[in-house]
Amino acid sequence: MSDRVATADIGRKICLALEVLNYSRVRCARELGVHKSMVARWVTGKAHPTEHNLTRLTELVHRARLDFVLSFWELDAAVFVRRLNIALPTDETRAADRPTIAVLALDNLSSDPGQDYFSDGVAENIITELSRSRSLVVIARNSSLIYRGRAVDVRQIERELGVRYVLEGSVRRVDNRIRISAQLIDAQMGSYIWAER
Repeated sequence: MSDRVATADIGRKICLALEVLNYSRVRCARELGVHKSMVARWVTGKAHPTEHNLTRLTELVHRARLDFVLSFWELDAAVFVRRLNIALPTDETRAADRPTIAVLALDNLSSDPGQDYFSDGVAENIITELSRSRSLVVIARNSSLIYRGRAVDVRQIERELGVRYVLEGSVRRVDNRIRISAQLIDAQMGSYIWAER
């Protein structure tokens, strides 16, 4: 995709996308799993995103604007932002139609601390599966897993990641048996909505 994009327009288009989506550079960096200084370098044109990051940014825009298509990147910056404005519903519609969720690192309840990688793998699989749903906005793995091992109030996570829902849980592995517990929390209310084993 990057060979079809005028590199001189990439920074401007990222800046326009952030402006239209009302995303701060910090929020964009969290969503993409990069440092905020990297987003600043893209916006100012001091650096260009890799094809991987450009694809992820495109997916981020597409989640917010279902009518957005990859070919929009080929348009000049002025046409690009006009097409973006037409394609996206209002902030109120988007918030109502696209619930946001963060999947936290699952606690490893096994006696073997070496099973942490397994717990992280389960959490990553949940993130991947939820991301397939176009009706959800799922926070990137690198952003949500930073809370691993920390006792954090879900309302703090709601403020920091801008999410409505949080999924937390635990994994216990003994020999060839596995028990996974998960709880879905309304981060604004701080109350459980659903739990399952």
